[in-house]
Amino acid sequence: MATIGRWQPGLTEDEIRRVEAIANERLAQQAAPSFDINKAFKKIIKLTQELGKTSPFTAVLMSNVYWPEIHIGKDFAYQWQGIKPQTPEFKQLMNDLKKWEQRQPTHVKPSGLKFIQFEEGEEATSIAAQVAPAQEIFLWGLAARQGKRPTMEDDHDNRIMGSQAFFGVYDGHGGANAAKYTTKNLYNNFLKEKGTIRDRLVQAFEKTDQQIQNSMNDGTTAVAAFINGDKAYIANAGDARALIIRNGKIITATKDHKPNDPVEKARIEREDGFVRRGRVGGRLAVARALGDEGIIGVSATPDIYEQTLQNGDIIVLACDGLWDVMTNKQVAQLVHTAVQKQRAETLSAPGRWESVTDDGNADLMGAISRMLRDRAYDAGSRDNISVMVIQIKL
Repeated sequence: MATIGRWQPGLTEDEIRRVEAIANERLAQQAAPSFDINKAFKKIIKLTQELGKTSPFTAVLMSNVYWPEIHIGKDFAYQWQGIKPQTPEFKQLMNDLKKWEQRQPTHVKPSGLKFIQFEEGEEATSIAAQVAPAQEIFLWGLAARQGKRPTMEDDHDNRIMGSQAFFGVYDGHGGANAAKYTTKNLYNNFLKEKGTIRDRLVQAFEKTDQQIQNSMNDGTTAVAAFINGDKAYIANAGDARALIIRNGKIITATKDHKPNDPVEKARIEREDGFVRRGRVGGRLAVARALGDEGIIGVSATPDIYEQTLQNGDIIVLACDGLWDVMTNKQVAQLVHTAVQKQRAETLSAPGRWESVTDDGNADLMGAISRMLRDRAYDAGSRDNISVMVIQIKL
């Protein structure tokens, strides 16, 4: 149950209880807010910091986002100073809160925000291991644009649970339904599976693939990263790609699954499929993907990469709209330079007609994501472009 350790004059007790009731309702739902809600919370926290005060709103909302199952009270020695009700800032907070009260979170986990326990000797993480909200472990940004395609078929996912996180970029083809379905279901399937992290990721990809085939005709490539403390597990199926960069050097890079690759072509033919004009069945330009019902030889089984992380490591997840026009080395160098300078260059802005998404919890990672996205567009990419950049702070 979320409670407030101390409240000061400035907010009435009824107003505080209203905030507390909304927080407890969210806890009872075991719901994880979608990113746009997290972004709004961040704005409130920044506002109260700029005012030189903290608010009971911040106490409850931060407990909701970061510590959903931890009692906030005197045990943490928090003291909260209210914003006076007559100020414009307070009125805006109340209006925003009313909107959140009416919103249904889009990402709901069957097990809430509890940490995942692993088998076969893998290290388990307890709630007690969570860090304070002020010490972000995962600094991330996402930039996506429709580009020169007539529709936007990419989607993405982000789930942060203390010292664990799950990120994904999904590049749909034949429509956007499969990518959107993957955003909603891949992580939940991962939670439900048994075994090692590697086993869970493989099983989650394959289960999501079957679910998509049973309900729709389009498909999606997928690259996802599950991070547990200082361990990163990357899963990819298709030509969306992941890099892990350390001090400007690439220490992990996924391999694209193309039909003309000798290993992939041999597998496709063993499964009674064929490759024609560089496409599986003469239709699909990737050898692995989720969905694509009826195309023989397409596999949803991902490759899994495991990497021990260090403080400052950068993970880049992106669809082929980036990789079609930029090399791994170019991306790693651009990211490293931007981190060193603590800024990223501003390029041409997307057109008003485009579908554009900018997400994240860190200004620099967001700026780097936008830089890579827009540089790819300027370099002639003709696809949707989605880029996610995550920095690890251990």
